[in-house]
Amino acid sequence: MMRRKHRWMMCLAASMLVLIPLTGCGQNAAGSSASQPGSTATPGSQSGFTGTPGSVQLVKKSTLPTTVPTRQLSPPPAPQPIRGTVTLQVNVVPQSAHDAITFTLNNQTNQAIFFADHQSGCTVILLQMVPGLQDNGQWQTLAPCKVLTMTRLRTLAAGQNLTITFNPSSGQWTPGLYRGVLSYAAAETDGQRKTIFSSTFKVGN
Repeated sequence: MMRRKHRWMMCLAASMLVLIPLTGCGQNAAGSSASQPGSTATPGSQSGFTGTPGSVQLVKKSTLPTTVPTRQLSPPPAPQPIRGTVTLQVNVVPQSAHDAITFTLNNQTNQAIFFADHQSGCTVILLQMVPGLQDNGQWQTLAPCKVLTMTRLRTLAAGQNLTITFNPSSGQWTPGLYRGVLSYAAAETDGQRKTIFSSTFKVGN
């Protein structure tokens, strides 16, 4: 009878030894699912996040070199050579000292020509003379322009002509030799001026 009771006590003690570890495991499992004191659980949040608040992750981006095409400036076209002639002709030679003198400017070139006004009689050509009947080279310019305005450039297109008329300022011409003079530049010759003369003619006895 005593042996049976002793055997029963041994079995009870062994059963309690088995149940104690199981009870401890259950408590640990329950404790692991509970929130820590002071923490706030948010829906969708994941436990175990170890990131540092406020940290910035640098991302290296590759930059491709940009090639900007350069526009090469073409040189300006070379001036066209002037072809043809510019002439200053005497149209009307005065038969008396009271008659008018008329010139015609002919642009027989392939370009427009430019010339200044404010020449003799405020026209575009100079009227010159040598007193007497001998050309001694002492040409005098007649009828200077006294208009107080700025000198302007005039133009004559290719193939065009211009008529210029002079009347004697004092009522009659001084006897002597006369001629007309024009200084001009072509449109595409970089301002290189040329001077032409009409034929020389006699006025008076």
